[in-house]
Amino acid sequence: MNDFLTPFLSYATLVIHIVLVCLLILFFFQKENKIFRIIFKNGILLSFVLAFVSTGISLYYSDYVGFEPCVLCWYQRIPMYALAIILYLSIARKDDKSVIPYGLALSVVGTILAIYHTYLAYFSQGSNTCSPFSSVSCTTKYFNYFGYISVPTLSLSAFVIITLLLIGKKKHD
Repeated sequence: MNDFLTPFLSYATLVIHIVLVCLLILFFFQKENKIFRIIFKNGILLSFVLAFVSTGISLYYSDYVGFEPCVLCWYQRIPMYALAIILYLSIARKDDKSVIPYGLALSVVGTILAIYHTYLAYFSQGSNTCSPFSSVSCTTKYFNYFGYISVPTLSLSAFVIITLLLIGKKKHD
């Protein structure tokens, strides 16, 4: 299954990056857009789906495939797992607005951690560990597609998209 999932996720991430660039261009040059209204109206639901899928993928990679997570991976999992839970509860309670500040706080923290992790993975020299108590290096690339898509990039992409969806939901409500 890993022979299918990792390339699929890498191609999906590449497509998402292209779509994000197109949406940003639309956002800056065309303020009123039906696409944005539909996306941001469902921002909580889309954020939940992304957080839930990200949680499942992280567990799949560590528990099934055997990718041992580094300390920064664990720190990124904390806000992602919490996001999946609070966004689900918000959907179940049909309470869209009250979760946005908490979701934004978690997604921004996750984004900052993912930016730092991505920086270490691509620009750090050697095999630095994130912690003196861990033998797993933060620079380990279990896979690397298109020269930049790896585990830290997947995490960063998910957190950035969740952050943008929650900001859009807040602004367009």
